[in-house]
Amino acid sequence: MTFVSAEGLEPRWQDPECRILPVCEERVFLLCREPSEQAPRLLAPRRHEAGELLSHADTPVWVGELEGQPCFAVRLHRFSPRQRIPGGDFTELRSVAGFLSDAEWQLLARAKALVHWHDSHGFCARCGHPTRREAAGLSRCCENPACATRHFPRTDPAVIVRVCHRDRLLLARQPSWPEKRRSVLAGFVSPGETAEQAAIREIHEEAGLDIDADSLRYFESQPWPFPGSLMLAYTAETRDETIRCLDGELREAAWWTRDALRDAVRNGDIQLPTHRSVARSLIEDWLAARP
Repeated sequence: MTFVSAEGLEPRWQDPECRILPVCEERVFLLCREPSEQAPRLLAPRRHEAGELLSHADTPVWVGELEGQPCFAVRLHRFSPRQRIPGGDFTELRSVAGFLSDAEWQLLARAKALVHWHDSHGFCARCGHPTRREAAGLSRCCENPACATRHFPRTDPAVIVRVCHRDRLLLARQPSWPEKRRSVLAGFVSPGETAEQAAIREIHEEAGLDIDADSLRYFESQPWPFPGSLMLAYTAETRDETIRCLDGELREAAWWTRDALRDAVRNGDIQLPTHRSVARSLIEDWLAARP
């Protein structure tokens, strides 16, 4: 993302050519679909084109640049996502993540995470007084002169782990997921833990498996704005094949061979995570490898 000083951001919000990313109810985004296209694409109107939209908006937050123009996320209030806006519709980010380009995903992920942070930090955690937006939305400051604490957006680290036993992959389903959905295991890093310690703990707590610590390898990371996490992906091996769902986080879990998983996906018996997710990348990377 292009660096711009905090002092240089506020004037950009007044630029009629700056781009707008509306966010409503913390979870929906304005996307549009051309009649000739099957996949949705990002709709980010210029400020002078937004019209009535901005009368329902507040909390402008700088999220980067789009087509060379500064791009701001705005939260809509007193505005129903069921209402149509000319040229687009509100759509839940998860449902379209697989269709977005990397640049669109990064802008929308940042927009969603920052707008959610502003919504949940209207009061100072130190003294309880209201806070105000500063630096084009990149921070908030307590309005109590005796406190004046500055607050910055936070990211909650989480680990997601691809666990294998020999040539089999562990996939599981949480109780809240659709019946056919399967994925690898994930969990949040606790205070005082390293990401690697969290990976070992989460797999034991959820599936009753002991990871071979020497096999734990970093894979990649991904921002996950639901509402504001950073997923740290790992691969690991276990010598233990007995799955025991210990903490109630999983409805079911099982080992899959590559052939069995390909057949199940092809036949529609199970559904894998969206193509945008690091969970899907972990699974596809394993499927592409030779046993």
